[in-house]
Amino acid sequence: MSDRKTAILKQAPLFAGCPPEALADLARVALLQVLPAGTAIFAKGDAGDRLYIVVSGKVRISTTGPDSQQLTLNILGPGALLGEVALADGGARTADAGTIGVAELLILHRRDIHDLLLRRPDVALRMLAALSERVRWISARYEDSVFLELPARLAKRLLILDDLFGVERDGARVINLKMSQRDLSNAMHVTRESINRTLKAWSDAGVVGFEDGIVTVLDRRQLEGFVLAAD
Repeated sequence: MSDRKTAILKQAPLFAGCPPEALADLARVALLQVLPAGTAIFAKGDAGDRLYIVVSGKVRISTTGPDSQQLTLNILGPGALLGEVALADGGARTADAGTIGVAELLILHRRDIHDLLLRRPDVALRMLAALSERVRWISARYEDSVFLELPARLAKRLLILDDLFGVERDGARVINLKMSQRDLSNAMHVTRESINRTLKAWSDAGVVGFEDGIVTVLDRRQLEGFVLAAD
Protein backbone atom coordinates (compact mmCIF):
# COMPACT_ATOMS: atom_id res chain seq x y z
CA MET A 1 0.00 0.00 0.00
CA SER A 2 2.82 2.41 0.83
CA ASP A 3 4.33 1.83 -2.62
CA ARG A 4 1.03 2.76 -4.24
CA LYS A 5 0.75 5.93 -2.18
CA THR A 6 4.32 6.86 -3.11
CA ALA A 7 3.49 6.38 -6.80
CA ILE A 8 0.43 8.64 -6.48
CA LEU A 9 2.46 11.37 -4.76
CA LYS A 10 5.18 11.13 -7.41
CA GLN A 11 2.64 11.92 -10.13
CA ALA A 12 1.11 14.89 -8.29
CA PRO A 13 2.36 18.28 -9.57
CA LEU A 14 3.03 19.53 -6.04
CA PHE A 15 5.38 16.65 -5.20
CA ALA A 16 6.84 15.73 -8.58
CA GLY A 17 10.62 15.93 -8.40
CA CYS A 18 10.77 15.49 -4.63
CA PRO A 19 13.46 13.05 -3.39
CA PRO A 20 12.26 9.43 -3.05
CA GLU A 21 12.88 9.39 0.71
CA ALA A 22 10.71 12.49 1.17
CA LEU A 23 7.89 10.90 -0.83
CA ALA A 24 8.23 7.74 1.27
CA ASP A 25 7.91 9.82 4.46
CA LEU A 26 4.71 11.41 3.18
CA ALA A 27 3.33 8.07 1.98
CA ARG A 28 3.65 6.63 5.47
CA VAL A 29 1.31 9.25 6.92
CA ALA A 30 -1.02 9.62 3.92
CA LEU A 31 -4.48 8.08 3.96
CA LEU A 32 -6.20 6.47 0.99
CA GLN A 33 -9.96 6.70 1.21
CA VAL A 34 -12.80 5.62 -1.09
CA LEU A 35 -15.83 7.90 -0.81
CA PRO A 36 -19.36 7.14 -2.04
CA ALA A 37 -21.10 9.39 -4.55
CA GLY A 38 -22.40 12.62 -3.05
CA THR A 39 -19.97 12.69 -0.13
CA ALA A 40 -19.03 16.15 1.16
CA ILE A 41 -15.23 16.44 1.33
CA PHE A 42 -15.22 19.90 2.87
CA ALA A 43 -17.48 22.95 3.07
CA LYS A 44 -16.86 26.63 2.57
CA GLY A 45 -15.51 28.07 5.83
CA ASP A 46 -13.97 24.80 7.04
CA ALA A 47 -10.38 24.92 8.29
CA GLY A 48 -7.85 24.24 5.54
CA ASP A 49 -6.03 21.50 7.40
CA ARG A 50 -5.81 18.81 4.70
CA LEU A 51 -4.56 18.37 1.17
CA TYR A 52 -6.39 15.99 -1.17
CA ILE A 53 -5.27 14.27 -4.36
CA VAL A 54 -7.95 12.79 -6.60
CA VAL A 55 -6.85 9.23 -7.41
CA SER A 56 -9.98 8.18 -9.29
CA GLY A 57 -13.47 9.54 -9.86
CA LYS A 58 -14.65 13.13 -10.04
CA VAL A 59 -14.95 15.95 -7.50
CA ARG A 60 -17.22 18.96 -7.84
CA ILE A 61 -16.08 22.34 -6.53
CA SER A 62 -19.13 24.50 -5.86
CA THR A 63 -20.59 27.35 -3.88
CA THR A 64 -24.05 28.56 -2.95
CA GLY A 65 -25.53 31.45 -4.89
CA PRO A 66 -27.74 34.29 -3.61
CA ASP A 67 -30.82 32.18 -4.42
CA SER A 68 -29.45 29.31 -2.26
CA GLN A 69 -28.85 27.23 -5.37
CA GLN A 70 -25.62 25.26 -5.70
CA LEU A 71 -23.32 26.71 -8.36
CA THR A 72 -20.61 24.54 -9.92
CA LEU A 73 -17.24 26.29 -10.15
CA ASN A 74 -15.08 23.43 -11.38
CA ILE A 75 -14.92 19.68 -11.90
CA LEU A 76 -11.70 17.86 -10.95
CA GLY A 77 -10.55 14.45 -12.14
CA PRO A 78 -7.69 12.03 -11.40
CA GLY A 79 -4.41 13.73 -10.53
CA ALA A 80 -6.02 16.99 -9.42
CA LEU A 81 -5.22 18.62 -6.08
CA LEU A 82 -7.66 20.12 -3.62
CA GLY A 83 -6.57 22.46 -0.85
CA GLU A 84 -2.99 23.14 -1.89
CA VAL A 85 -3.28 26.89 -1.26
CA ALA A 86 -4.33 26.25 2.35
CA LEU A 87 -0.97 24.57 2.92
CA ALA A 88 0.58 28.01 3.19
CA ASP A 89 -1.73 29.70 5.69
CA GLY A 90 -4.25 27.12 6.89
CA GLY A 91 -7.01 29.55 5.97
CA ALA A 92 -10.67 28.67 5.62
CA ARG A 93 -11.98 26.86 2.56
CA THR A 94 -13.37 29.23 -0.04
CA ALA A 95 -15.79 26.74 -1.64
CA ASP A 96 -17.50 23.38 -1.13
CA ALA A 97 -16.10 20.11 -2.48
CA GLY A 98 -17.94 16.83 -2.92
CA THR A 99 -17.77 13.63 -4.94
CA ILE A 100 -19.88 13.24 -8.06
CA GLY A 101 -19.60 9.47 -8.28
CA VAL A 102 -17.52 7.06 -6.23
CA ALA A 103 -14.07 8.62 -5.82
CA GLU A 104 -10.78 7.62 -4.24
CA LEU A 105 -8.69 10.31 -2.57
CA LEU A 106 -5.23 10.44 -1.06
CA ILE A 107 -5.34 12.65 2.03
CA LEU A 108 -2.46 14.43 3.76
CA HIS A 109 -2.72 16.50 6.94
CA ARG A 110 -1.17 19.95 6.81
CA ARG A 111 0.78 19.27 10.03
CA ASP A 112 2.47 16.22 8.48
CA ILE A 113 3.52 18.18 5.40
CA HIS A 114 4.85 21.01 7.57
CA ASP A 115 6.84 18.54 9.68
CA LEU A 116 8.53 17.32 6.50
CA LEU A 117 9.20 20.86 5.25
CA LEU A 118 10.87 21.82 8.53
CA ARG A 119 13.23 18.87 8.14
CA ARG A 120 13.73 19.18 4.39
CA PRO A 121 14.17 22.77 3.13
CA ASP A 122 14.99 21.35 -0.33
CA VAL A 123 11.47 19.89 -0.47
CA ALA A 124 10.04 23.21 0.74
CA LEU A 125 11.74 25.01 -2.16
CA ARG A 126 10.44 22.42 -4.64
CA MET A 127 6.89 22.77 -3.34
CA LEU A 128 7.17 26.58 -3.38
CA ALA A 129 8.06 26.39 -7.07
CA ALA A 130 5.07 24.11 -7.71
CA LEU A 131 2.71 26.47 -5.90
CA SER A 132 4.12 29.35 -7.96
CA GLU A 133 3.25 27.42 -11.12
CA ARG A 134 -0.29 27.05 -9.78
CA VAL A 135 -0.55 30.81 -9.23
CA ARG A 136 0.60 31.38 -12.83
CA TRP A 137 -2.06 28.94 -14.05
CA ILE A 138 -4.75 30.84 -12.12
CA SER A 139 -3.44 34.12 -13.53
CA ALA A 140 -3.64 32.70 -17.07
CA ARG A 141 -7.26 31.66 -16.50
CA TYR A 142 -8.03 35.17 -15.28
CA GLU A 143 -6.43 36.64 -18.40
CA ASP A 144 -8.59 34.33 -20.51
CA SER A 145 -11.70 35.69 -18.80
CA VAL A 146 -10.61 39.28 -19.50
CA PHE A 147 -9.14 39.08 -23.00
CA LEU A 148 -10.65 36.07 -24.80
CA GLU A 149 -14.05 36.23 -26.42
CA LEU A 150 -16.59 33.65 -25.29
CA PRO A 151 -16.20 31.20 -28.23
CA ALA A 152 -12.47 30.81 -27.58
CA ARG A 153 -12.97 30.50 -23.82
CA LEU A 154 -15.76 27.96 -24.16
CA ALA A 155 -13.81 25.98 -26.76
CA LYS A 156 -10.77 25.89 -24.47
CA ARG A 157 -12.96 24.75 -21.56
CA LEU A 158 -14.57 21.94 -23.58
CA LEU A 159 -11.18 20.77 -24.89
CA ILE A 160 -9.85 20.51 -21.34
CA LEU A 161 -12.95 18.58 -20.22
CA ASP A 162 -12.62 16.31 -23.26
CA ASP A 163 -8.99 15.57 -22.35
CA LEU A 164 -9.97 14.78 -18.75
CA PHE A 165 -13.30 12.99 -19.16
CA GLY A 166 -13.81 12.29 -22.87
CA VAL A 167 -14.65 8.76 -24.05
CA GLU A 168 -15.06 7.36 -27.55
CA ARG A 169 -18.66 6.52 -28.39
CA ASP A 170 -20.17 5.86 -31.82
CA GLY A 171 -17.35 7.62 -33.64
CA ALA A 172 -17.48 10.76 -31.49
CA ARG A 173 -15.99 11.99 -28.24
CA VAL A 174 -18.48 12.19 -25.40
CA ILE A 175 -17.52 14.22 -22.32
CA ASN A 176 -18.53 11.74 -19.64
CA LEU A 177 -19.71 14.40 -17.24
CA LYS A 178 -23.18 15.86 -16.79
CA MET A 179 -23.11 19.66 -16.88
CA SER A 180 -25.93 22.14 -17.16
CA GLN A 181 -25.57 25.34 -19.14
CA ARG A 182 -25.67 27.10 -15.79
CA ASP A 183 -22.69 25.02 -14.61
CA LEU A 184 -20.71 26.16 -17.66
CA SER A 185 -21.77 29.78 -17.28
CA ASN A 186 -20.81 29.84 -13.59
CA ALA A 187 -17.41 28.29 -14.28
CA MET A 188 -16.73 30.86 -17.01
CA HIS A 189 -18.38 33.89 -15.36
CA VAL A 190 -20.78 34.58 -18.22
CA THR A 191 -24.55 34.44 -18.55
CA ARG A 192 -26.38 31.18 -19.19
CA GLU A 193 -28.03 32.79 -22.21
CA SER A 194 -24.65 33.45 -23.87
CA ILE A 195 -23.62 29.83 -23.31
CA ASN A 196 -26.95 28.70 -24.76
CA ARG A 197 -26.51 30.81 -27.91
CA THR A 198 -22.95 29.61 -28.49
CA LEU A 199 -23.76 25.93 -27.97
CA LYS A 200 -26.80 26.18 -30.24
CA ALA A 201 -24.72 27.78 -33.00
CA TRP A 202 -22.07 25.09 -32.66
CA SER A 203 -24.70 22.37 -32.60
CA ASP A 204 -26.25 23.71 -35.81
CA ALA A 205 -22.76 23.77 -37.38
CA GLY A 206 -21.97 20.20 -36.31
CA VAL A 207 -19.15 21.18 -33.93
CA VAL A 208 -20.69 19.82 -30.74
CA GLY A 209 -23.83 18.14 -29.51
CA PHE A 210 -25.51 19.01 -26.22
CA GLU A 211 -28.33 16.93 -24.80
CA ASP A 212 -29.44 16.28 -21.21
CA GLY A 213 -26.31 17.97 -19.87
CA ILE A 214 -23.89 15.83 -21.90
CA VAL A 215 -21.55 17.44 -24.45
CA THR A 216 -20.44 15.45 -27.49
CA VAL A 217 -17.41 16.78 -29.35
CA LEU A 218 -18.16 16.24 -33.03
CA ASP A 219 -15.39 18.37 -34.54
CA ARG A 220 -12.40 18.77 -32.21
CA ARG A 221 -10.33 20.51 -34.90
CA GLN A 222 -12.94 23.23 -35.15
CA LEU A 223 -12.82 23.79 -31.38
CA GLU A 224 -9.03 23.95 -31.53
CA GLY A 225 -9.39 26.46 -34.35
CA PHE A 226 -11.50 28.77 -32.19
CA VAL A 227 -8.71 28.77 -29.58
CA LEU A 228 -5.88 29.25 -32.09
CA ALA A 229 -7.69 32.10 -33.80
CA ALA A 230 -7.78 33.98 -30.48
CA ASP A 231 -4.07 33.56 -29.68
